[in-house]
Amino acid sequence: MNKWLKLALVVVVVYGIVAAAQLQLEVMNKRRELEELKASTAQQVKENEEMKNLLGLENEDAYIEKIARDKYGYAYPEERIYVDISGN
Repeated sequence: MNKWLKLALVVVVVYGIVAAAQLQLEVMNKRRELEELKASTAQQVKENEEMKNLLGLENEDAYIEKIARDKYGYAYPEERIYVDISGN
């Protein structure tokens, strides 16, 4: 009888260790998912702020000019545009 009790105890302990490891993996995955969602939310907030700023532009010409420059890379004739490629 003592032998069966020890075996049962070992099985319960092993099961507990495996269950704890699975829970730890799930927690790590959920934390990673949370960080991704936070980054996505921050990006969306930034885009929303840009949209609010665009809505606040006083005339349509300024809005069109901003889109032409930012999205399509247009410039005035003879205008020189310098791009910082250093990443700073």
